[in-house]
Amino acid sequence: MKNLVQAALPFFAMCDRADLGGVVDASNLGTTALFVYDRFHGGLGYSRVGYDELERLLAACLDILAGCPCADGCPA
Repeated sequence: MKNLVQAALPFFAMCDRADLGGVVDASNLGTTALFVYDRFHGGLGYSRVGYDELERLLAACLDILAGCPCADGCPA
């Protein structure tokens, strides 16, 4: 899911995929969580766009998944 969000978010934030970082972690919250962040010190607001557009971002991720022809996961 992390890679999919990092691939879709640049379309909303008007940035490059390399401008974003992300990690899936459960050590701090006791449950699995996805953290997406700007790769610039102090941030440029890209991850904030993901937060503000979360519903549309996740809908775009579902559309990407639904259109994938791979039966057992996608190597791309």
